[in-house]
Amino acid sequence: MLDIMKKIEKLASQDKFEKIVTLIEEIPQNKQDWKMISHYVRALNNTGQFQRAVDVSMQYKEHGQSDALWHYRLGYAYVFLGRFAEAKEALTRAKELAGDEKDIIGFVNELWGAYISRYFDIDEDFATAHADNDIYSVIEPLWYGVNIYDDEVKYESDLTPFSLPQRYVFAIEWYRCEVFNGGHDQFYSNSTGIVWEDAMKGLDVIGAVQYAGIIKESAKRMGGKPSKNREERWKQMDSSNANFDDLDDLFYDNEAKLNELLGTYVQENAKDFVFSGEVAMHKDA
Repeated sequence: MLDIMKKIEKLASQDKFEKIVTLIEEIPQNKQDWKMISHYVRALNNTGQFQRAVDVSMQYKEHGQSDALWHYRLGYAYVFLGRFAEAKEALTRAKELAGDEKDIIGFVNELWGAYISRYFDIDEDFATAHADNDIYSVIEPLWYGVNIYDDEVKYESDLTPFSLPQRYVFAIEWYRCEVFNGGHDQFYSNSTGIVWEDAMKGLDVIGAVQYAGIIKESAKRMGGKPSKNREERWKQMDSSNANFDDLDDLFYDNEAKLNELLGTYVQENAKDFVFSGEVAMHKDA
């Protein structure tokens, strides 16, 4: 077991967290010790598996209650799941238990200090009333809390607190804003391109058949499946030499119809746009 721990610690020093997850999951549970579990939770957090990190942590709650690092790693997962009340409780307890362990106190301060939070309370009446002329305010918690600028793991984790209809309208709005501002070239070359698949699915769901066809054709011209990684999309755009001018023109022709379909969809599904709680955003975002 000592050899395994040395291997885990070496992998951790190299930030090879996916390998740590695989290695520990291959070890029978009755042979996993507390130190190994602590590394496992850290690795889950660093591979974006935040709910799994919470689940594993809670299996060892009795042991972890007096451990500052256990509370910190649990709080870390809660932050990225958007569960800020629970995150604050766990991180506060981590600092209380840390004593003279300045590293843990520094970790907590860095994590919590990097975020600002805002409280939203959107009910069905609000969603219905603002569906026609202020879609932005209906999905404002997502504008505030979903990071499209890092990678797919972060994007997916930030979307965890939200419903599928919220996700779809958020993606459609990003798609619409970017294309109207600078065409499909701008949409795909900017970080916003990460939402392309959600926007395509969402346009189908709201009944915007023509628009769904436009984005499907744009994706086809880039090889069929644009990457969620911005730099990889740039390479796809260069290699495919895609031209979107005709698609841009088609998109511009029917903005009023798209607005109408979005408004109707939100009104008919107002319960799916209800949101009450805190949303945190990185201060540098």
